[in-house]
Amino acid sequence: MPDLDRFRRAQDDRVTGFAAALAELRAGRKRSHWIWYVFPQLAGLGRSPTAVHFGLADAAEAAAYLRDPVLGPRLAEAVAAVHAHVSGPRPARLEALMGSPVDALKLVSCLTLFRHVARAAGPSEPRGPWAALAAQADAILAAAAAQGFPPCRFTEERLRAG
Repeated sequence: MPDLDRFRRAQDDRVTGFAAALAELRAGRKRSHWIWYVFPQLAGLGRSPTAVHFGLADAAEAAAYLRDPVLGPRLAEAVAAVHAHVSGPRPARLEALMGSPVDALKLVSCLTLFRHVARAAGPSEPRGPWAALAAQADAILAAAAAQGFPPCRFTEERLRAG
């Protein structure tokens, strides 16, 4: 079983943890540094020590993250906050919402991964929350592609390779 404590510890930080991230997303602008542990992506996409530390090994570790009783619901809540901004009558620019084009790409990488994992849920998995996350990821990824941020090719290739 993957050790996801690194994500829980980071998200529980009083200054740059999940509560701060969610408040920034709901306010419409990412301002601090939390992307790696709130919207994780596959290992190999980033080279900084933080990106390496929080990189997910594979789809199995991403599925464990989604199944986690703390991390899964938090990811769904963060995705819903992004979805609210990009699906409204005046959709937000993803790079403005995420604070930079680089963090917009990180979000897209994360959603490319978790959309796949949510769709691949087994018969015993909680399809309701996962289906909602996959649907919101679809909508965000469509908006992102329209803004010049297509799904992450690296992630898609790694998922195909197994």
